Amino acid sequence: MSARTVWRTVQTQRLVIAALKSNESGIRKDFFVSCKWMVLSLIFVRLRPQWGEALSLTAEESNKITTAAQNYAEQLWTVCKEKGFVTAKATGGWEVQRHFRSVFCSVVDCQRLYGAVQQKLADVELREAALDTKK
Repeated sequence: MSARTVWRTVQTQRLVIAALKSNESGIRKDFFVSCKWMVLSLIFVRLRPQWGEALSLTAEESNKITTAAQNYAEQLWTVCKEKGFVTAKATGGWEVQRHFRSVFCSVVDCQRLYGAVQQKLADVELREAALDTKK
């Protein structure tokens, strides 16, 4: 691994962590703190910013990473709701069965979530591609 790749990886990590710093509180805040490593993994797999030619990320790459991190986190939140890790309370707010830290430390849970969010992101990309071809 080259120094350039390592430096681009560090820059990407910093961007993702900054993008997921949330003004939210409670369970949503716990979610954003706990999901950052999975979101970072999704960024590396889907966008591959670590393999660019320049030493530093460009402004365009940085914007793309920040936007993707926020989008991937929201998609992951949706998957967590679908899988029953978080539910809406009748009185408002959210309720979790287990703390998100324990969810994102479990290999089995991470595999379930990662596969489901990858599928959800692929479905979104297919819909967007279909819309682009209709234009």
